[in-house]
Amino acid sequence: MTHVRPFSKFQSTNIGRCGRSAKIYRMMAPHCERRGLVKRNCGCVPSCDDPSCVCDGEQPSCVCPDALAPIWNGERCVKLEQCDSANNVREKIKQQLEESIVVTSSPSTLNLRFNRISNASRYVIKLLNPSTNEVIKGTTATFADAELQDRNNVAVTVGNLESETEYISNFEVFFETATADSVLRNTPVSFQRMVSTSSMDNSITEVDRNNLTVEKLSNTLCLVFNKMISSVDAYKITLMEVSEADFIVQPQRVPITDQRICFYSLKTATEYEISVASISDNLQSAPVSIRVKTLEEDRDWMEKWYKWRYFSFNQWSKMFDSYARVARKKNFWSRPQNLACPALRDNIPCKSNLVTWKDLNGCTFNLCDQAPEFESRAFDEMATTDSFTSDWEADFRIYKDYLYPQWTALLSAYASLLKSEL
Repeated sequence: MTHVRPFSKFQSTNIGRCGRSAKIYRMMAPHCERRGLVKRNCGCVPSCDDPSCVCDGEQPSCVCPDALAPIWNGERCVKLEQCDSANNVREKIKQQLEESIVVTSSPSTLNLRFNRISNASRYVIKLLNPSTNEVIKGTTATFADAELQDRNNVAVTVGNLESETEYISNFEVFFETATADSVLRNTPVSFQRMVSTSSMDNSITEVDRNNLTVEKLSNTLCLVFNKMISSVDAYKITLMEVSEADFIVQPQRVPITDQRICFYSLKTATEYEISVASISDNLQSAPVSIRVKTLEEDRDWMEKWYKWRYFSFNQWSKMFDSYARVARKKNFWSRPQNLACPALRDNIPCKSNLVTWKDLNGCTFNLCDQAPEFESRAFDEMATTDSFTSDWEADFRIYKDYLYPQWTALLSAYASLLKSEL
């Protein structure tokens, strides 16, 4: 091992560093006593990174005075066994990771979460086959520490797994930043843990594939439940990118009252797999999977929205209102309690001025009686994906939160009134 000579008042050449003993190298020999050190003629200073150097009597330097604690650790004199060696540093980080990891399993997914590590630059998590020790395709996830939104934890959900199956979860933590300890920069800290998926529960009602609809855009996918399952508590929905690269997993647990769930900021013209399972208490049914590809562009979807917004939506709203007015004359209509008026939409493209219309509840709507042509310049200028997505969401909320609950109540009232005549 090459020993670096310490910096003293007798030497002004550029001499470099030796790990944690760098501070001592920058000290002038007359100032040794301030640190509790003594001046001796030595060619190097024993440190935790280089404990084997021997005083050769060549040059003055500051060294530890006590032979029982001859090692300078950058702050004080210690015994060799007190040095925080590279192995000790790695073991402490490994222990910290192992103690913090939390594994949550389902029949087809594993959620792995552990504490972020100070000065780490990135994390790599993967699953291995216990029999072959090979990485299972589609189970590697890499996270840059600077991009993590959670200040405390690193979490990943790996999906598309077999139920009741054991895997080796492999964790690697890299330290590549300037502030990281030098003993950690060459090799990542890694550890492994056995994990397993849970079993299916056949008593939980499964989601019917025919009861699901997927709305597609170039960067958005929305899953629509045409009929909800009242016997379960929630749905577990996982979106995975299907490609030669690794899966991107975005799990969501949604209540059964949510009829429409969307995934945003996706890749254009990319195939994804949506997996849906029923959840009751802590039990989960077998998942149902749908593969769907995002659009190249949003023109077709925009045209469908255009037809729905300017024709179906307007006509449906007015038709509902006319039925409600008849019901009020018959004295069996009452406005549902705690029903707030929807926000007024005033940015709808129209050939003429928007028509202000009030429904039976006194809520105001802006309607367009002269729809612009879909290919018109005025309409096309507003036809961006972002504006159409937000417009669709706004219209859908009016339908879901305002119109549909009233429509259901109105039909029930009609059915009760006319029951004797049916």
